[in-house]
Amino acid sequence: MMPETLEMFLRNLQLARGVEHMAILRHLREYIDATPIEDIIRQINEINDKMLLKYLIEAKPIKPILEATLKRYDELTEQELKGGE
Repeated sequence: MMPETLEMFLRNLQLARGVEHMAILRHLREYIDATPIEDIIRQINEINDKMLLKYLIEAKPIKPILEATLKRYDELTEQELKGGE
């Protein structure tokens, strides 16, 4: 059974290596293409693991999704610097 949320895809991608990693990356791209941008951005804003956001960047998302990913990464970095509010 394939993951049903962006975070689940990214967690599977984090654990996979080699051919499996590439296959999950392909499925992630298909999921992003098939899902409304607003829904992807909402899911990005719910992610609290910066490493997962790095895996999302690896999928080479379109500009609005990339910008949302980078913004969320910056927000999480700022929270870390403030002591994890």
